[in-house]
Amino acid sequence: MMGNPTTRWLLALSALSLASCGGGSNGPPDSMPYAPGWTALYSFGIQACDDFEFGELHYCVKRMNAQVGQTVRMTFTLTGTGTLYPVEAADLPPATLRLFVATDPSGYSSTRWWCPTSKTDMPGPGTYSVSCVISSEWTGVGGGMPTPPIGGINYVGFTTGGQYFAGHGVRVNGQVHFTLNSFDVGAMSARRKARRR
Repeated sequence: MMGNPTTRWLLALSALSLASCGGGSNGPPDSMPYAPGWTALYSFGIQACDDFEFGELHYCVKRMNAQVGQTVRMTFTLTGTGTLYPVEAADLPPATLRLFVATDPSGYSSTRWWCPTSKTDMPGPGTYSVSCVISSEWTGVGGGMPTPPIGGINYVGFTTGGQYFAGHGVRVNGQVHFTLNSFDVGAMSARRKARRR
């Protein structure tokens, strides 16, 4: 069956379609994480993604409700002598991390969003902090719409990539350890509260 040219063509087309959606090189997960902990998706050599040695990381998600107007804050530390670099051959270093929310992280562009101002370069060891208010300015796959729903965000987290592809992943040359120091989805922003009155 695998030798059939039609089957090979369909498999190649499916893989290309998934990659264009920002799904990463490992395809969609068999089942979405429902446990309260941090789970690596589309990744290699990593399961829990809050304290790990880098293999290849694309998405790191946690099942948690959030909504437009709340502020996401994250602090993390990188240690080691290795270098992180983008998986995507068409992308450019340095490796980056971006804040991310989803109704379903395995879904299409209408179910995943990134904060456009949260791109954090990871050139080497150090402690990094990033924050962003969930708003209509967050973008989907390829920078598209629709914007995140006021309700219905079921997952929060972060993705890695290079300068252009938010979730296509990061690999390591050498050894790098990642520690998630804090991740918080806080109170509604003052601007959002004012609009709700």
